[in-house]
Amino acid sequence: GDRSYAPVKVADVHSPYRLGAGSLHLDLTGLVLGSSDTSIRATVAAGRMDILVPDTMTVDIHAHVGAGVIQVEDRNLADLINQDGHGGLGTTVQTTLPGTTVGAAHLVLDLDVSLGVVRVGQVGALGTPAPALPTAPATPSVLVPAAPPLPVP
Repeated sequence: GDRSYAPVKVADVHSPYRLGAGSLHLDLTGLVLGSSDTSIRATVAAGRMDILVPDTMTVDIHAHVGAGVIQVEDRNLADLINQDGHGGLGTTVQTTLPGTTVGAAHLVLDLDVSLGVVRVGQVGALGTPAPALPTAPATPSVLVPAAPPLPVP
């Protein structure tokens, strides 16, 4: 199934977030951090994980996919890894999204998807979320001609 969470206080964070199959959407744009770093762990066995973070806080990201794609976008919608994300088998990405508030506590994300997509998007001051991941081009269909009919004796 699909799950969405939008905690606004550190006390509202129910880490770890776990989902067997489906989409996990975690909107952290309204989260107010305390004076110390806040860690959030999230796992999805099969599916998609979308995390939105505000551009005001520095976010340390450790993301892993067993098979799939990881995409991290900053407030300028620039993909920090490469144009199409980073994917394959056993992919791990560690990076930091710098925040606009200097000296504030960090948000630490530990993200794991066994099969699927991890996407972290930083939302800018205008509240515009990062765009969706590009979809893979459709695999062309291969038509196999039917076998000729067997002759009737």
